[in-house]
Amino acid sequence: MSLPEHGNLGASDTLLGLCKSREEGKIKPGNLVVLASSAAGFSWGALTIKF
Repeated sequence: MSLPEHGNLGASDTLLGLCKSREEGKIKPGNLVVLASSAAGFSWGALTIKF
């Protein structure tokens, strides 16, 4: 994923990165993936997914 290709998509960045990583074969069955994101102020979130 690159800035020239997509720009800043805000809250969608994390999910787009996950989708592109799966399409490119970077995530294999059994992998543990951590998604983390932040927003304005002190807002943030994270989750862990096992594929």
